[in-house]
Amino acid sequence: MLDNFYAEVQKVSRATGGLSETDKAIVLVRVAIEESSREVGVSPTMHLLSKLMTATLGIMAEDEDVTFEDTLDDLNVDDLTPN
Repeated sequence: MLDNFYAEVQKVSRATGGLSETDKAIVLVRVAIEESSREVGVSPTMHLLSKLMTATLGIMAEDEDVTFEDTLDDLNVDDLTPN
């Protein structure tokens, strides 16, 4: 499911030639923050973004043990309520 969504977002991103890659990133982050905050609240959303940043830095540092695969493992949406 996530891979399909990722592929669809990537298609739209590539088809949108009028925006820079930085502009696209800003839009994606904004939508992600707004939608996730509605679902689980601001604090869990910021925690998730922090985990994504940490994983990204690990990948950039070529740490072979770091992936995005387990990013959501400890986030149980059923236990969270929006703030």
